[in-house]
Amino acid sequence: MSNKQRNLDNHHNIALQGFYSDAEGLSSIYNSGKFVKILEYFKDYESFITNRYKEINPNKLVKKFSNDTGIINTSTSENELREIFCIAHVASCCAIFSEWKIPYSSLDKEELHKIITNNLLPSEGLSKQDIRFLGNRLGLSDTIRSIQILRLLGLFKNKSSNIRQISFAAGAGYRDMRGFHPTPVITKNSNALNLAEKETLNFQLEQVEPETLVLVDNNTLLKERYDQLTKDNPGKILGIVDDADKAISAMPKIFEENNWLPFNCIVGIRIDHRMIPDVKKFITSLIPIMDDTADLIISVGSGDKIEDFIGRKAVMKKIFDYLKNKKLSPVKITMHGGDTIEEQFSSPSFGASNFTTYELLYCKLKRKKL
Repeated sequence: MSNKQRNLDNHHNIALQGFYSDAEGLSSIYNSGKFVKILEYFKDYESFITNRYKEINPNKLVKKFSNDTGIINTSTSENELREIFCIAHVASCCAIFSEWKIPYSSLDKEELHKIITNNLLPSEGLSKQDIRFLGNRLGLSDTIRSIQILRLLGLFKNKSSNIRQISFAAGAGYRDMRGFHPTPVITKNSNALNLAEKETLNFQLEQVEPETLVLVDNNTLLKERYDQLTKDNPGKILGIVDDADKAISAMPKIFEENNWLPFNCIVGIRIDHRMIPDVKKFITSLIPIMDDTADLIISVGSGDKIEDFIGRKAVMKKIFDYLKNKKLSPVKITMHGGDTIEEQFSSPSFGASNFTTYELLYCKLKRKKL
């Protein structure tokens, strides 16, 4: 076996573990007895979320779940919060199993493993395209889970069709274009009347396009892709290959040229901590390009090594503390277990470490307070 093929096999095995992990989460929800109730929400998820906004008080929920600290941990024993995580995880499975038909009777761990293996092991040799496909699905799953947690908490309410978004460290843009905005849908088909064992679940994502989306990344290898996205989506999507500070400086002129309104959504999904060397400078630089209020959503992964993880956690703490000092009520969700940094690094709450979110931060930015 060549080194190239060995490397592809290794990446494929890592991705498979991500699929298995998400499937095990779904199986746990199924075996807990909660799945039947949760499944009802996905008949019309948008209506479910809209009605939920009317019924809950986000400030009270955050205060309750965080013990008034603004920091929520997924290891909580609070049943209401655990239900939120379960619903968000089921939503994420609409990406993992997108367009798959899964027998209702096959939601046990072993059966789901078989379905994943049969669907994702190619009959011929692996290719880079196979790995990219798996990585994209896992990235979408993770992004959907994060966004739905924020929506279920009642923090992030803006409808996707009204969102004017700038995304930093956007990479190829799949998470921001396809994982941030879709409506998760699960429908049931039955071959026999009221026999659950004959039912098939269909997992789908209904895409919703934001009003505008600007992707920013300083990786020069993305230039061709960004240019093509910009060309294919005139007036809707703009890709900028540059450092964050330079892209921000260029935005007022771009607003004028495109007749765009300022951003009401500022995003950095699983950023590299080195993107924000100076938190105060980064946050204040957003003032000229943001609406009177704007949703700020930042998340981090583990990084490739523990030093990356330490750096990512440090910058998230700095952002949280800075916004709290500005009396903007930031919320941070810690999505890992463990006490020591080493234990935390190897203990993501969801998914596989290579693809999943470890910390998630939300804040409603208010221009006057910045």
